[in-house]
Amino acid sequence: AVLVALYLVIVALGDPRAGLISDSGGKLATARVMAEGRTLSPDIGYWAEGLDPDGWFHPLANTERVGDRWVQATSLPYAATTAGLWAVAGPLGVTLLSVAGGVAAALAARHLARQLGARGDIAFWLVGLASPLAVYAVDAWEHAPAAGLALWGIALALERIA
Repeated sequence: AVLVALYLVIVALGDPRAGLISDSGGKLATARVMAEGRTLSPDIGYWAEGLDPDGWFHPLANTERVGDRWVQATSLPYAATTAGLWAVAGPLGVTLLSVAGGVAAALAARHLARQLGARGDIAFWLVGLASPLAVYAVDAWEHAPAAGLALWGIALALERIA
């Protein structure tokens, strides 16, 4: 509960409509376009396409032209999930997925540490607050949910082996 509260305080101090960098801003833009257009197409468009058909100056990093579309999404399942969350709770809904992923990763780290014979509290706080995950958990990045799922996958696989 404390980790969730800390993450939410950090989120509240910022603006969930703005990503920390262009990459996460592009993920927010993708979620918004998909939610508002009620589509699974991650086309964010490009207002200067006529002047810059190759997208050299597209304001969102990693945006690629795919056919006649401009796509910034790195993962369609993540984009579709965040579009649904945007439709329900706006940009905060997208960030809450990251918060949940950060907490899941910290809990999995504690579980893994306990499996290895440690108490686990240090692993929980190191992963939750003293690793890059602390940044990923408060912004629109797929890294926090992915880390949470991956760490739980490892923890559960180790339980099956032991």
